[in-house]
Formats: sequence, C-alpha cells, structure tokens
Amino acid sequence: MLSLLLVLAGAAVAFADAVPPPPPCPDGKVGVTSHSGGACLDPAPKDCPAGWYPQLGAKCVVQTCSFDANCGEGKACVPVEVCQHEIMQSPHPRYGGPPRKVTVTDGVCSDDLACPDDSECRKAIKVCLPKGTTKPGVWKGQPKPTKKKPAQK
Repeated sequence: MLSLLLVLAGAAVAFADAVPPPPPCPDGKVGVTSHSGGACLDPAPKDCPAGWYPQLGAKCVVQTCSFDANCGEGKACVPVEVCQHEIMQSPHPRYGGPPRKVTVTDGVCSDDLACPDDSECRKAIKVCLPKGTTKPGVWKGQPKPTKKKPAQK
C-alpha cells in the first residue's frame, strides 16, 4: 500500500487538451470546434473533381502529395501544374515559435487557365489523381484571376 501511495504522490501533473463542444447549428450546417472556439460551417461538397478533396466550409482543396502512398487506394501521385503562393503562418497560439513560411495551393493551371493574381503556375507539383488520370479537374470555386493573363511570346 505504501508503494502505491509513493507512486501516486510522484506522478506528474497531466494537462488536458480540452476544447469546448461544437455549437448547436441550424439545419444544413456542421458544428466544429477548436482551441479558437466553435463555428457552424457548410458541409463538405460531394462533387470535388479529380485531384481535389472535400473540406468543411463547402470547399474543395487540391490534394498535393509526395508519394503514391499519400493518396490512398486507386490513386497515384502525379506531377501536374498548380497555382501556388507563400504565406507567413503566425506562431501557434499555445506553443509559440517563430512565424513560418507555408506554401498554399490555390488550384490548377494550364496554358488556358491562369492563376489568381497572388499565385504563380508551378509545374511538376504532385497531386493525387485516380490511376490512369493525367490531369486534375477544375473546381468551380477555384479562385479566379482579376487581371488578364499576359500574352505568350
């Protein structure tokens, strides 16, 4: 009994990583929660094109990868052209650390499809595609450029 008491007395204090429960949401919304609080978001779309995956907030996001194993069964990691830009990500609110540069993938691009103004079309970025597919689809919600694409020389 004494040994059990000594073990319990010497135990380290555990810190919980608790977040509040999701808020109640109106019909058609999904409740989510994080360390920043709760929110009601639109559900993930069910019609994301090849190379994109569904995300809460009614978004499709380009599914970048490094290896076939990142993609799941029936998909391959294929080099394509995508729109990307860098942002500085703020330090984690709880753990701190310096800001860090993060690459954001906005969508797909080609000779006929320009990137949003703050992004550039980068070649050979790998994206998860169904096996046998060579190009990703274009999501209807992909950010559009506001300036005309310069003429090719």
